[in-house]
Amino acid sequence: KYSNGEKDLKSKIIYDHILDKKISFEEFDKYYVDFLRYYHLNTLFEVREEDLFRYLLTSLGLKVDVDFTTLCEIAKDGWNPSSMEGLRELLDFFKSKGVRCSIISNTIQTEEQTRYYIRKFFNDDDFEKVIVSSSYAVKKPNHLFFELGAKLCDVDPANCLYFGDRFRADVYGSSSANMNPIWINHNNKKVIASLEVKSYDEFKNYKEALDFFKKGEKYEF
Repeated sequence: KYSNGEKDLKSKIIYDHILDKKISFEEFDKYYVDFLRYYHLNTLFEVREEDLFRYLLTSLGLKVDVDFTTLCEIAKDGWNPSSMEGLRELLDFFKSKGVRCSIISNTIQTEEQTRYYIRKFFNDDDFEKVIVSSSYAVKKPNHLFFELGAKLCDVDPANCLYFGDRFRADVYGSSSANMNPIWINHNNKKVIASLEVKSYDEFKNYKEALDFFKKGEKYEF
């Protein structure tokens, strides 16, 4: 799981490629942020970044000096993720136990762009698969995305541990697919009572989760 450690600078990169700047950067940046927030909060299905950028710019009557695929490639370094503390150690523990590890990620970016970010912190062989919502149209918390992930990994969802830091997207979503949710609640968020979740394990961070799994009291590998 990744968290955005720095401000999203993609809007500035996009703005620099606009041909006829009819609005200020501040106006464009606000529209960019508000539009993406609205998109992420209001759909269980995924659209690729280049199509979102195409809508955003067209709706403002703006044109850019490159095609949208190239624009996304240029803009990818405008977002700088950071690896969450303790994740490396937890991953190494699972790998030492022969546990297969994969990533299921909500992202408007392509799989290759997602792997580009992952390679900043991990090796290609650390994860068996990297499954991104932009490749399959569905996204978390849609149970269909989790079920598809299990199918692609050739495992029964009931035998999957799913780690995530968002209650609705990760805990509720994976529970809906009959997985075993592990909530890394590093921001001390409250449970969303209106969402029905069968059961889950909750930890403040990955180190606390690692200490729990090392005890072997609930899960055996």
